[in-house]
Amino acid sequence: MKDGLLTRGRALENEFFEKQNKHLIEELKAMRERDESRAELARACGVQDEELLDHLLKGGVNVETLPALVLVPLVAVAWASRKVERAERYAVLEAAAEYGIIEGTPGHALLKSWLTARPAENLVIAWEEYVGLLTEVMDPADREQFTRSVLRRAEEVAHAAGGVLGIGPKTSRAEREMLDRLAKALAVTP
Repeated sequence: MKDGLLTRGRALENEFFEKQNKHLIEELKAMRERDESRAELARACGVQDEELLDHLLKGGVNVETLPALVLVPLVAVAWASRKVERAERYAVLEAAAEYGIIEGTPGHALLKSWLTARPAENLVIAWEEYVGLLTEVMDPADREQFTRSVLRRAEEVAHAAGGVLGIGPKTSRAEREMLDRLAKALAVTP
């Protein structure tokens, strides 16, 4: 009887440690995968800031979806009024096609998820940090062209569903605030 209890006790102990080990192995595997994803993204976008890379990864941005990052300001403007209107969605998807982010690609799938469920604020913050680093190293002419392009596209999204029957402001206050925020991130005055 004593041997049976001892055997059962060891079996329970072994089961406990086996579960613990399995859990630790899964955690280590997840950490390794996150580190690998962060390293791949760092190589692809030229950023070494681990916190920024983690924000991007949490927003769904990885090597395959990196092209969609250019659309974050448009998505942010579309969500500024807490709801993406059909015309705003169309404007964002049209911009995506012009940027070469086409249906069936991981970037397009990520974009559609951003248009369906509002992305976390960290995604916009990560874009602001990323664009700050990017514009620091750009040639002034390229920076000006990039800035104009981003703000023009964002304005188009803001105006897409503006006004009621063509009457009233084309841009809501919330959209204007987001446009101002984007301009600030691009280090220009609106």
